[in-house]
Amino acid sequence: MKRLLFFSGLFMTAAGWSQTTAVKIDSIIHVVGYNQRYNSSAVLLKLDQVKQHADTADIRKIEALERELSDTAVSAKMSRAFLAVFTEPETDSIYRFLKTPAGKKFFQQQHMLDAKIEEQFVDLTGKIQHTRNGSSANKAPDVVTPDSASSQTTGYANYPAGAVNRADGFYLLTEPANNTALKMPGKRPVLTFKALEKAILYFDDHTAQPVIRLELTTDGAKAFQLLTHNNTGKQLAVLVDKKIIMAPVINGEIAGGRLQIAGAFSVAEATGIVKKLNAAIRQ
Repeated sequence: MKRLLFFSGLFMTAAGWSQTTAVKIDSIIHVVGYNQRYNSSAVLLKLDQVKQHADTADIRKIEALERELSDTAVSAKMSRAFLAVFTEPETDSIYRFLKTPAGKKFFQQQHMLDAKIEEQFVDLTGKIQHTRNGSSANKAPDVVTPDSASSQTTGYANYPAGAVNRADGFYLLTEPANNTALKMPGKRPVLTFKALEKAILYFDDHTAQPVIRLELTTDGAKAFQLLTHNNTGKQLAVLVDKKIIMAPVINGEIAGGRLQIAGAFSVAEATGIVKKLNAAIRQ
């Protein structure tokens, strides 16, 4: 009888310890932001697209897929992936670090750290760009593409350089009434900066030109995919402090919650745009 009680006690201890490890992994995943990255991934966006065009026969299949993509199911998959890389003692060490103020700040301020690191290389990269490209006269027009895209579409900006009486956000530029008129943003933004997670400046590996990378929230990624799908070839103006800071041409549907803007701006201009966008996001 004593032996039976002894083995039962071992089983309960192991089960309790395993459950504690699962809770720790779940906490790590949320602090680091893996769950948010997944929620804006192409998998969920693709499922949303399928739902929009589904017929009656597909409804049950979609419901089954949604069960596989529930928060509980997704957390379980992430936990298995986490344990495939880290041992349980390592998981405990990571968890204890994240519980400290320094640990939380380290992961929650990654976007700020990325931006500060890039700033340290701005001057050097600017010199390289000038050496390779000479004057700014040969720069390509602004374009907005998916983060993974390499092709770009041409198109020239023709919008007001001064103040525009509009709130901050993304606007589609309307076509002018005649060839001499300027393109103007609509009365309301098609997307606000609440859709943005962060803005990062980096440099193209081949051209050394500055590129602005924008990362969107889960809801922002879905809204931006629909916006770009319906407005390919149009100019999307970005307004900060009542001024159009750039108006890239939409180069096609953009899914996945990440996009890049490259084109006719200098290193100093790109740095300023990224700072303004991140400041607007934090407001």
